Amino acid sequence: MNQLTQKERMLLQDEKAHEEICIQKYGSYAVQVQDQQLRQMFDKHRSDEVQHHQTLTNILGQGGQSAGGQAAGGQAQSGQGSPSGGAAFQWNAANVGQAGQAGVNQDVMLCKDLVVTETFVSGAYDTAIFQVTDPQIRQTLEHIQKDEHQHGADLSGYLKQQGISG
Repeated sequence: MNQLTQKERMLLQDEKAHEEICIQKYGSYAVQVQDQQLRQMFDKHRSDEVQHHQTLTNILGQGGQSAGGQAAGGQAQSGQGSPSGGAAFQWNAANVGQAGQAGVNQDVMLCKDLVVTETFVSGAYDTAIFQVTDPQIRQTLEHIQKDEHQHGADLSGYLKQQGISG
């Protein structure tokens, strides 16, 4: 196994920070949405993001040696907020617009925000995948990116069910 270069380490640290943001958003948004189906989706995606974060932590902690496919499955941490103890992002209905449909609008806005977030995170994984030279780490990142793609598809599918384009 090769040690990470400074550039590879920086890219993986960025991905780890992106995963923290996803964990915060999914955790915070899950308690804010009105739709139970959306809440369950957010909780599941949050668990995936916690596992991604742990996988990246393991890779970085091993000096770049592969974490051996720990990107999916396994137990996730419980609770809200980031693994580092940061405060969760809070989206208020006042940020959404009309108070008459605040619950529905808020659910849609939170879901759309997560589509944008997942799109950004997936693009960042593209860069990391192309830059990392260790084939096992690259494979692990590809697996995480596949999960991010699935999250985006789930979110877009929910919006489509609601008659809203993502």
